[in-house]
Amino acid sequence: MDLKQIAKDIPDYAAFLTVDELNASSHQLVQDYPELASIRVVGKTRAGDPIELLTIKGGELQAFVYGGPHPNEPIGTLRSNT
Repeated sequence: MDLKQIAKDIPDYAAFLTVDELNASSHQLVQDYPELASIRVVGKTRAGDPIELLTIKGGELQAFVYGGPHPNEPIGTLRSNT
């Protein structure tokens, strides 16, 4: 494993995505790949905002991801410059 090559392939991240940007990226994914991805509302937050379930079909392996990035730990929402 060439760690230097792997590090070269990591994009230059400029900022963290906001919740609205994260939601928009999920909806864009569904729009771009409707045969593979879907979103449905499965509940509401205490503030009345929809809780959405993003499903991506296909492949041999399955995963269930519950929740998302914690507001104090947004590292999973990095936005690249490219």
